[in-house]
Amino acid sequence: MITANPQISELPFVQEAIIFPHQTHFQTHAFMYQFIMDLIVSKFKQLTDRKRM
Repeated sequence: MITANPQISELPFVQEAIIFPHQTHFQTHAFMYQFIMDLIVSKFKQLTDRKRM
């Protein structure tokens, strides 16, 4: 689950949550798309590497 709501991780059906907090009230997705994708991939890699240990 990718969300800005940290309470989502407390739901019983959510195994992993990537919290991406909103920093502004402006729509910045068009400008930050690559940054957001890199953040998601990096966090996913951290989570999967942790499970392998």
